[in-house]
Amino acid sequence: MILRPNRPASPHAGAGFSLIELLVVIIIIGVAAGAVRLAISQPDPLGDLERSAQQLVYRFGQVQDRVLLSGKDRGLVVVDGEVQFLGWKKGDPRQGEPDILWAIDDALPIWQAPDDTELTLFSAGQPTMTLTQAPEDPRDWRPMIILLPSEDYQPRFDLYLRPQGMDNQAIRVHGDGFNRLEVSRVTL
Repeated sequence: MILRPNRPASPHAGAGFSLIELLVVIIIIGVAAGAVRLAISQPDPLGDLERSAQQLVYRFGQVQDRVLLSGKDRGLVVVDGEVQFLGWKKGDPRQGEPDILWAIDDALPIWQAPDDTELTLFSAGQPTMTLTQAPEDPRDWRPMIILLPSEDYQPRFDLYLRPQGMDNQAIRVHGDGFNRLEVSRVTL
């Protein structure tokens, strides 16, 4: 029989995780992974509206560029959840037309709000009635915002996009009359 000399136990002998410690770590990792999954998978209705508002800003910029190049004013009108751009021509008073006759310009882009989105327009700080349908008489078109060849637009405005059912959160498209439009999330 071979006898081994008695050695003191190493200070690291038996060091490691116990089964309980290992289970606690696994549970913590599982809870953290579940929280991340919930945060990622929840729909963000304001995020979708914000992307849509950025598309409006892009189209507005396109029209501003066309106005600058053509030297001819354009108008903007909100009709039944759409932002449409108007062109104008001189009216014929002999035919009962006003001095300036505005009409939808089919060459300019249209922006459509996502379904179930409420649009509220404030021009120069005052609420402006948006149209629920196009005027029957083409002579009744009136722009809510006018884009000028000087790259200005009048009046300054705020367009709020709010999903139905969210009374206190909205996306604001802000135009100060001089600079490109800005999009931001706001609490009402």
